[in-house]
Amino acid sequence: MKMPKQLRVSNLAVQGIALPEVLFTFLMVGILSAIAVPSIQFGLRPTPDASHGVANLLKLSRSKAMAQTSAYRLRAVSPTQFRIEQATTCANDAQWRRDPGFTDAELALPQGVELVGVSVNGNALPPVDPKQPWAVCFNSRGLAFQHIQLSLGGSDRQQQVQVLLGGAVRLGAN
Repeated sequence: MKMPKQLRVSNLAVQGIALPEVLFTFLMVGILSAIAVPSIQFGLRPTPDASHGVANLLKLSRSKAMAQTSAYRLRAVSPTQFRIEQATTCANDAQWRRDPGFTDAELALPQGVELVGVSVNGNALPPVDPKQPWAVCFNSRGLAFQHIQLSLGGSDRQQQVQVLLGGAVRLGAN
């Protein structure tokens, strides 16, 4: 006996979603959100992001000094702009030249963040002053001969970036 077409139920309408399919979907959403959330949060905290950027510039300067067996220094040209220069030694009278491997955009602090303080071997200096210039210099062995503390400030908070005597870079909050 044949059933009329109105009473037949198609197999596709009866099928549902199996539990493994639901679990797999939740697993994929969890993995994608774990990857995406840290990258979304970058830029929401300008001062900590800027201090990490300055610390990375210092570490990169140190590694370039060791790799190229020359001196590299980082100095501020304004409260929001740094410059990386190269010479044969860390002497003040050395012929410093700008490293073309860094663009101005890479050496600029984000909007709303600026260099608010500098301490060299425990002595406070103005962040940018032609009469009292300061620079973080790494020699060809990657050593820094001064303990320098940079204070970055913004609307959200203040962060410290320290260069220790041996050349290590440390971050801290204030």
